[in-house]
Amino acid sequence: MSGDVLSYERCGIERILEKIDEVISLNKVEIPKDKLSPYGRDCDDDGPVYHYDYDDDTIDKIRCIRNILLMSKVAVERLDYLLSGDDGEESFRERFDAEILDAITNFK
Repeated sequence: MSGDVLSYERCGIERILEKIDEVISLNKVEIPKDKLSPYGRDCDDDGPVYHYDYDDDTIDKIRCIRNILLMSKVAVERLDYLLSGDDGEESFRERFDAEILDAITNFK
């Protein structure tokens, strides 16, 4: 079966995590001038334009949200496997504990 009760919800969490990873990786990364659209930009503005331009404290908060969502993803996946009958209660508890601990230790 491989868990199908909550698969749609799990995909939503994964998409949010991908977007967060994009924001973190592209923060303060300058967009090359030749890739900028001439629309919506002041002709006199010669300063750099970034994909995202958040300060370090904001990025730390975004990382915190990422870590919370990562733990949520693991929890929903484990619940999905339990509800779909792929895991029994004992394996659910064992895998939940192990995977949540792994998620916590691998925070970025």
